[in-house]
Amino acid sequence: MRDLAPIEQIKAQWWMLGLWTIDEAALIMGGIDPDDCDPEDGRSFKSAERFAHQEAYKYARFARRAIITAVAMGELSPFELWVHDPYSINYHEYKAEGGYVPSYDEVLSDKTRLIPKTLGVWLKSKGIKTFRQIVAERQAAGIQPAHDKQTAQVICIEHKPKHPTPALEVANEVSREIWDKQQAGGRPPKSEVIQDIIVQKYFEKTGVNPPAAEVRRIDRTARPPCFKNQQGELNG
Repeated sequence: MRDLAPIEQIKAQWWMLGLWTIDEAALIMGGIDPDDCDPEDGRSFKSAERFAHQEAYKYARFARRAIITAVAMGELSPFELWVHDPYSINYHEYKAEGGYVPSYDEVLSDKTRLIPKTLGVWLKSKGIKTFRQIVAERQAAGIQPAHDKQTAQVICIEHKPKHPTPALEVANEVSREIWDKQQAGGRPPKSEVIQDIIVQKYFEKTGVNPPAAEVRRIDRTARPPCFKNQQGELNG
């Protein structure tokens, strides 16, 4: 998955052109160079999904919808408006004339052309930012993009019960001190050994020996599923 297209690349190439299709405009707003789209697929908007930054492509899709909506509402006047009848059996597309205001579904975003400066004026009037501007603001504020969440530091805060919970405390200690050190697939300690440890820890916390049923419950709680009933070590 690529990073955003260099701003110098987009400025050098696309600002030379006096007209952009809606699809091209939306991709540029998402920081995607339309010229990077698959030529074998006619450099279609959809082909950008295969290589573009995931968030950038998602932003470009919303940008395209916003531009089409503005055209359909008469807020943004295209240089050339291409439409089709979405309800006709025989597909027919044509260039609309005479100030025609289309419905949303009529607009052909891959053919309708806009003047970049006109688009810029509309974006400014609506307070709409490009994806690149949003990323820059995130970085300035120290906010991580969604696609980097898997590398973000996760802070774990241990829950400390308000009231004494000796059985839970013993189960946690047994899990941490014994089972976390046990290799999966290895032969686990016998239940008698684990339960003796449970009795000792419980007594240290409460001053009394736990009932046998309580010991078995703590053993079952602490023991990982992959070790339960292994070689008949824990039954009942």
